[in-house]
Amino acid sequence: MEPLRDIRNRLLNGWQLSKLYTFEVAARHQSFALAADELSLSPVR
Repeated sequence: MEPLRDIRNRLLNGWQLSKLYTFEVAARHQSFALAADELSLSPVR
């Protein structure tokens, strides 16, 4: 069985953390458009 530490490290790699950060920004602004602006992205319409 894979140790919990290894599972956690695999799940919390940079790719997963960037998704979590993107969600956090959207939640903070309560708007995907405002989050896109903060993250310098184009919102999808």
